[in-house]
Amino acid sequence: MDKNKMLERRFREGMRYLYDEEFKAEKQRIFEMKEQYRDLPIKDWPDFTVRWSLEKADQHYAFDGLDPESFFEEYPEGLRVIESVKIAELDDRLHSVSRQHPDEFWKIGWVGSKAEIILHFVENKALTPPLVCIHNGNLLYIGGGNQRLAVARAKGEEAIPILVKPSEYDKVIDILNCRS
Repeated sequence: MDKNKMLERRFREGMRYLYDEEFKAEKQRIFEMKEQYRDLPIKDWPDFTVRWSLEKADQHYAFDGLDPESFFEEYPEGLRVIESVKIAELDDRLHSVSRQHPDEFWKIGWVGSKAEIILHFVENKALTPPLVCIHNGNLLYIGGGNQRLAVARAKGEEAIPILVKPSEYDKVIDILNCRS
């Protein structure tokens, strides 16, 4: 991926904060609205459904900030989807840095991101599933979407879809012992 192109794209995105009033207003609305969920005990969360977007056009969000142009330069065919993975089985195969227990929900990770994810789900928005990658042969780690997975786990979801790099798909399938 061309670093100059990536920097140019990030610059353009940054300029939206300066000149796009609608964009700024929406970012401000999200910033203010998510605060009601920060540090809220899980038992007090509002009712919401965890919804996932499996659209190829949304897959760049799995990389937590990668712009669409850079994503499709790197992955012209997109990522592979495994439509249903039991969270307990995924947790059993995750490297310790990617595991979070619901009791730790507000103690580790990005609290603001978790609150924002809850807000998006409350507003019935679909988010990109976590990106699962291979670590040292037979372990997995979350390459993007740790907070999304943490919210789904804390909400009590039993299974979720995951995204996988095409080059790692077969190995991830073997590690998880599943077929999609």
